[in-house]
Amino acid sequence: MTALPLWEAGHVTWLRVDVALPAAARREAAALAHRVGMSPVRVSEVELAITEAATNPQRHAVDGALALRLVTADDRAAVEFLSLDTGPGLPDVAAALADRSSTGGTLGVGLGAIHRLADTFDIHSRPGHGTAILALFWNNGREAVAPLEPHVAGLTQPISGEQVCGDTWSARSQSSPDGNRTTTVMMCDGLGHGPMAELASRRARDAFHAARGDRPQDIVRELHNALKGTRGAAIAVAAVNTAQGRAELCGVGNISAFATADGKRHAMVSMPGIVGHQLPSLRTFTTPLGPEGILVMHSDGLSDRWSVHDYPGLFSRHPALVAGQLLAERETGTLHIANASHLPPLIRRPDGSTHWAEEPGPLLGLGLPQPPATTIPSEPGSVMLLITDGLIERPGTDLDRSLDQLASTVRACPRSLEDLCDTILAASPPNGSDDIALMAIRFTGGAGGTRDAA
Repeated sequence: MTALPLWEAGHVTWLRVDVALPAAARREAAALAHRVGMSPVRVSEVELAITEAATNPQRHAVDGALALRLVTADDRAAVEFLSLDTGPGLPDVAAALADRSSTGGTLGVGLGAIHRLADTFDIHSRPGHGTAILALFWNNGREAVAPLEPHVAGLTQPISGEQVCGDTWSARSQSSPDGNRTTTVMMCDGLGHGPMAELASRRARDAFHAARGDRPQDIVRELHNALKGTRGAAIAVAAVNTAQGRAELCGVGNISAFATADGKRHAMVSMPGIVGHQLPSLRTFTTPLGPEGILVMHSDGLSDRWSVHDYPGLFSRHPALVAGQLLAERETGTLHIANASHLPPLIRRPDGSTHWAEEPGPLLGLGLPQPPATTIPSEPGSVMLLITDGLIERPGTDLDRSLDQLASTVRACPRSLEDLCDTILAASPPNGSDDIALMAIRFTGGAGGTRDAA
């Protein structure tokens, strides 16, 4: 067997969409381009492309982020960036790619320039949901780029508040004399978060590089021995052979794996346990993988309730774009709201519509039964407003009318939380008879990774 290129998780710089995004993205991309020895002209082209990519979601999208990293292959390297947003999406991708095009309320300005400048470019958009844009710039120009393009790609992102990520991945390919290629992929989720989880994942990645076994279960056993003395991890190892039309997986812990075929996804089973501590009886499961099929693996930071049908056209795109789109639109969890005789929170959805979360509960201190907390989804890009009654009570004005006026103001407000609060206060001057308080919270979820409040 002949060893082919190795790919693995590297450092990913995540930049949130805000007023400083274009300058920050340009600075970070230029530093990466200089690091891999790009010419001054090529560095300028990278700066131009990423400035365009950062400006579009800042102007037009509900929320989003940019992810930058270095991709290596043999003795070459590329600067890669992914622009990910949560809507509104592009109604006509082809029109948006035309130079100097502008779709007004959606992305469009500058996409043609990015397409022209990048060595590799890909885009996927779902109207009403969001757009993912991928661009790679190789350090030695465009010649012979295709053979270097990885057919495996992934993204990592630390949990909010941590500087390092406890999840990692790595992949390697081997080719037999008859040209039959097998790609083996390892994904690791170190237990917990932070530096200790990252240590376990790093040790697993190093052990995967040195593993002598070829079968997934043999590799998992080697990783188990390497992780003794660490926190341990959830690990899955998969072997993909597209020529033979199959994928094999041996997994321990909560790593999800799905093979796509014929427009459907087929789940691949992992066994309960902790690699490095409690290794179960290992089993390798095999599933068909058609010529157009792909293997998707992810840790439990991403919900496994996605569907192939939710992303028409995505799974034939570049693997980095698939990873970015799934991460950008991951489920961010739920809100649990308890209220006692107070105005309910006002929710503005990513599409700009609004709704009141719940009717007020009973007065406190009277011994009345307390209703259970209300549970609602926290969609990426949505905003929750908490207000006191001093903001909407006006002498001689019907309360329902005041609530409708507030909701209308919120629907028309800008995306910035500070501007949102200022606009609401300006539109609803206090009546002088009561104190007021206002809090706005944005749920940025998958692409952004944090939650903002003002």
